[in-house]
Amino acid sequence: MRKILSFLVLAAAATAVGQAASTVEVTFENEDRRTIWIHPTGSPEVHESYELVSSDQSSVVPLPEDRAGLSMSIIDHSSGKAASKPLADLGDAWLIAGDWTHAAAINVSVMHEGEAAASGTVYVESGGQERRQLLNPSDGGLVRFEVVPLGPYEISFEYKIDGELKRSAAVSMDKPVDPVAPVFLLEISDSIETIESGGAGATEEPEARQDREPAEKNPAGRIIGMFIGLVVIGGVCYGIYRFVKANPKQTEEAIEKLGLKPQDPAAGVDPVQAPEPPKPVQKIVLDDAAPTPAAAGPVAAAGVQAAPNPRLVMPNGEIHLV
Repeated sequence: MRKILSFLVLAAAATAVGQAASTVEVTFENEDRRTIWIHPTGSPEVHESYELVSSDQSSVVPLPEDRAGLSMSIIDHSSGKAASKPLADLGDAWLIAGDWTHAAAINVSVMHEGEAAASGTVYVESGGQERRQLLNPSDGGLVRFEVVPLGPYEISFEYKIDGELKRSAAVSMDKPVDPVAPVFLLEISDSIETIESGGAGATEEPEARQDREPAEKNPAGRIIGMFIGLVVIGGVCYGIYRFVKANPKQTEEAIEKLGLKPQDPAAGVDPVQAPEPPKPVQKIVLDDAAPTPAAAGPVAAAGVQAAPNPRLVMPNGEIHLV
């Protein structure tokens, strides 16, 4: 009898496994823009698996065969809230009503005296969960956490100082600096490495930086790059020359289309028209005056020069010899 019961239990379990839903229908209260994706549990920042952006009231999401260690998260873009569940807790349907218990994302900015921290580890604890993110020099002192249980948030920073790791005291924060794009500012009093103070390579070991520095200072790479660029430019110019030489007619037609056709040398240069000579000034002759002969001028002038004695004509007409 026990063997029969055990067989029936195993058969039922196998049937349940075989009938596991391959999809889940997610239903919302209304239509709105939302993002649905599957990620490793505890790492919603990973978007390498399935992801769907939809504004429908319901969406059918395919599920992977191996669901161990995976979760599904959903972000509501209007409210800035999120919902998340392990795939193992999902059946074939998920009706989301009171499941918006997470913040879609929060950002933590780590500073020291107004300068961005170069490297370290940022910790955020909320809703009984602790998450951490590495801070790299390329992040500019800012790290982003996605799908975080709603606050308050206990935020701390682990950094290296004097060759030893140190973790700052956790600071409780609830109100971000910017509520639209939540940013929490964490100020570190210790003299930590900052980007402005030259801490861009703080996450690298000294040996790694020494191995990399000669390669950065060696100009051979730049010279080779310039040589390759010149070769490419020369090849392009030579190709254009060969094409023009092999296809003169096509080249001439293309130049004509562009309006750049050169002038035919056989046509000669258009002669420059000489300006018209100025017209002679027309002599004006009064009708009631007799024209003066052309020779009268010189004769009169000679007469004036030949006067033996100068004469003074008075206003009353009297003439006196001077």
